[in-house]
Amino acid sequence: MSELEDSGLLGGYRRELGWGNGRALGARTAVGPEFPEPPPSRGPDLAYPAPVTVPTDH
Repeated sequence: MSELEDSGLLGGYRRELGWGNGRALGARTAVGPEFPEPPPSRGPDLAYPAPVTVPTDH
């Protein structure tokens, strides 16, 4: 690894891109698109289905 460090190749692409020391984490400063409004409900909420009673034969 010292050969890469001595030649300047280790991390060279980061320098070219401007990724040096003191760089802020992208996830902390990223700005994404607004989330659209969810579509209107199309029926019962399937996450909470109605309980089903199962007849038992004795």
